[in-house]
Amino acid sequence: MNKFFNIWVCTILFTLICSYTNAEMVPAPEWAKELIIYEINPYAFTSPNGAGDGNGSGTFKSLAEKMDYLEDLGITGIWLAGYSNSTNHFYNIKTVYASIRPDEFDPALGTADDFKAMIDEAHKRGIKIFLDVVPHGVVNSSPLIKGNEDSFKGGTWRMTDYNYDNAEFRKWWVDVWTNYVLKYGVDGYRLDVPRFNQMPLW
Repeated sequence: MNKFFNIWVCTILFTLICSYTNAEMVPAPEWAKELIIYEINPYAFTSPNGAGDGNGSGTFKSLAEKMDYLEDLGITGIWLAGYSNSTNHFYNIKTVYASIRPDEFDPALGTADDFKAMIDEAHKRGIKIFLDVVPHGVVNSSPLIKGNEDSFKGGTWRMTDYNYDNAEFRKWWVDVWTNYVLKYGVDGYRLDVPRFNQMPLW
């Protein structure tokens, strides 16, 4: 087994256990004590069709095909830095950090069924999936903004920030991440700059 690989340790890891009306902080689950997390950008991790425009050609399917390899590495968790509809806004590299819509899968990576199948393959091997969540906002061209201006305020990094003071937005936000857990079996989240804009956890 190859033990020489880079492991990114998520300092903020949440298992989503909440209802639509109330959320409670709970102790870390027992499995977290032995957790070994491996960060994967799915666009570039496999690239079965070559680098293409430089962002890679990896998909949910090609990542699923690597689960035996990842199990052999000894990891028990994947920090998935790419799944939602995103752009190459930062340094011309496509990443989850330049989100168009966090509630939609990037069609370049595959379908919702492909995503679920990838998670199922990971779970068969005892590997948990954690999504990288970008809580500050979306790219300025996001269709989420038009008609929902009250859900946004200000901006940073040439992006438009979410407005966590808006109760309707907060409900939508909780629904998005609850859906990933209940529908697809996502195990938890890594939050990018969670204190930005004094974002409440729920």
